Parts: sequence; C-alpha cells; structure tokens
Amino acid sequence: MESHLTNLAVKENLAENSQDQAFYAILYLFTHVLKRELKEVNAIRSTKPKRVPVVMSRPEVRSVLSHLSGVYFLMAQLMYGTGMRLGECLRLRVKDIDFDNRMIYVRRSKGKKDRRVPLPETVVESLQKKLQWRRKLHDQDLAEGVASVFLPKALDRKYPNAHREFRWQFIFASHRLSRNPRDRRMHRHHLHKKTFPDHLKRAVEKAGIEKQITSHVFRHSFATHLLASGTDIRTIQELLGHADVKTTMIYLHCLSDPSETVKSPLDRLNEGIVDRNNASEHVRAQAKELELHASDGGVAKPRNGGESVQESSRMQTHIPDQPVIDRGCVESTPPLPTSEGGSSRVGLMRDASRRIGTWVAVHLRGFGKRQDRGVASG
Repeated sequence: MESHLTNLAVKENLAENSQDQAFYAILYLFTHVLKRELKEVNAIRSTKPKRVPVVMSRPEVRSVLSHLSGVYFLMAQLMYGTGMRLGECLRLRVKDIDFDNRMIYVRRSKGKKDRRVPLPETVVESLQKKLQWRRKLHDQDLAEGVASVFLPKALDRKYPNAHREFRWQFIFASHRLSRNPRDRRMHRHHLHKKTFPDHLKRAVEKAGIEKQITSHVFRHSFATHLLASGTDIRTIQELLGHADVKTTMIYLHCLSDPSETVKSPLDRLNEGIVDRNNASEHVRAQAKELELHASDGGVAKPRNGGESVQESSRMQTHIPDQPVIDRGCVESTPPLPTSEGGSSRVGLMRDASRRIGTWVAVHLRGFGKRQDRGVASG
C-alpha cells in the first residue's frame, strides 16, 4: 500500500488531492469492509505548489462584464462585488438578501460557516427585478402544484411547508424542474454549476484576455482591489470567510503599486542609450547652427530667453547632477576652459572633452587628499 501511494506521487506525478483521494479510499476499505485498523502509512506525499492567484485589472473586469448578459452578468457582478464563490452565489435564497441594510447573508459556505458581505449599490435595481421575475415563476409553480425547493439537513421535517414558501426559493433558479436523487421528489433547483463557466469562457475570448480566467478569479480580484484601495486586511479576511489571516495575506503578492515596482536593469540600460543618443544629436544640431553663423563673424542670436547658442551648447555638455566639491580638500578649483574653436564641430567636441577631463581631475585630486588625511589621522 505504501509503495502504491508512493508510486502515485513519484512516477504518476499526481497532485496532492488525487493522492489523498486514493488514500481515503484505502482507509474506507480497511475500516468499513475489512473491519481492520489501518496502521501508520509511511509513503512519500505529493507536495502542493504555492501559486500566486490570477487577478484581473479593473479594465479587464469591465471588459469581461461587458460581454456577459442576463442572469450571468448579474452573477458576475455579485461575485466581483462581494467576493462570493460560484457555489455560494448559486445557493443564494430570497431570504438571504437584506435590501434595507444593504447586506447579503452567505449561508453554509466553506467550513460550514455563515458570513455577511455588503450588497453593492450597483446591483440593487437588477437584483430587485430578478426577484420580481422569481416571484412570477413561483406563483406559476404554485398554480400548477409543483412549487418546491430542496431544504438542507432536517429542515424539511422541521418545517413541512417551508419548501413551498417564496423566501426559501433559490434566486438563480433553473428553468425546469429536477428530481432529487435522495427522496425522488421534484424540485426547482438552482442553475447548474457548469452553465456560468461556459458563458464566462466565451466572454473572456471576446474580451481578448489571454489569462486563465475562471469564476474564482472574480473573488481574487475583489480581495486584491480592496487591498489596493487601502482596506484593512482583517476586514477582507472576514468578508472572504478565511479562518486564518495568512490565507488572506497571499493577495499581498498580487498588488502592483507603480511607485514600488522594481524597474528592470534592461530598461534602465536602454534608457541610458537613448539619453546618450539624444545628447549627441543635440550637440550636432548646435554645432551646425554655430557653423551657419560663423560665416557672418558674429555670435548666434540669443534663444530661450537671452543666452546665445554658443553658451547654451557649452551648458549642455556639462555633466548632470555634479556632486558638491569639498572646498577643504581642494584649495582652488581651476576655471573650466572655454572653447577656442567653437565655430567648428571639432572645436566644440574638444571643448566638451576638456570640460569633462577637468571635472574628473578635480574630483580625483580631492579624493586623493581625503585618503591622505584619513591615513594620517589613523
């Protein structure tokens, strides 16, 4: 048995849930069929990978919703606006909607827990129209004598007439009746859980989104967008129904704050190349203007509020963001030389190289003196 479970994880490469299913099948066999106690099983367990949830941006959510219609559009709005799971949305009953307090009661969710989520103002009118349609369908079922709905646990025995009451009916009811396989009674159940994913898939294809979008992505997007808007993570934990805040903290990895996004070194490298190319083109353009005015024997006409083209070109060749020079280490800062051949392109480039060389020499001289002082003081 141990070798079989190990083979499922190592050779068959099954997921953790599939291996657990095989184990519990063996456990059921030993407990209920063979009437034997199953001892400790030392098999290699399949590990579940830690994945980051898929999250849609707000424009993507808007695009997907625009390609849904009817009841499926309303269901998608509720799942994104409240963070409900698909099953929780399908199991909503008429009594679970509180329009006065703008709340939705989610009954018997994962872990058999109830919780409350806010009712989005955007869906109030659409949900009221949906309930009006549901009331007409229920009245029709009452007239035909087929009004009935499945009730959980022993509520059917405790309240014998509750299955015909309107407040117990499913909001997203099916258009046809179905037979309960347990008691063989005909009920009007909710929509099948596979109908919404089919409509969602077509909507995602029409929106041109290449992400793996499922109904649960609306829940991930709900939590991530709330975190991005500044909602406390404890509040989001209660809205999602998580038992541990560590489960909710996974959505912190989905946040994309532009001010804290790490910029790729490749992008910075390309920016540097573009800046140098732009600077070279600017210098060549300035040199061409100087050549045009050199034939007249005068200085180019002032631009940009008074400074000449020659002075402007010399300023553009300065190194940006120069550090402050320590005056205690440098006795005198030699003045930057002026270009004698500024009327030609070669002279202008020579002037730029001299200025850069002077700046480097001054800073290296100051750095050397600081090193000497440090050695002397040591």
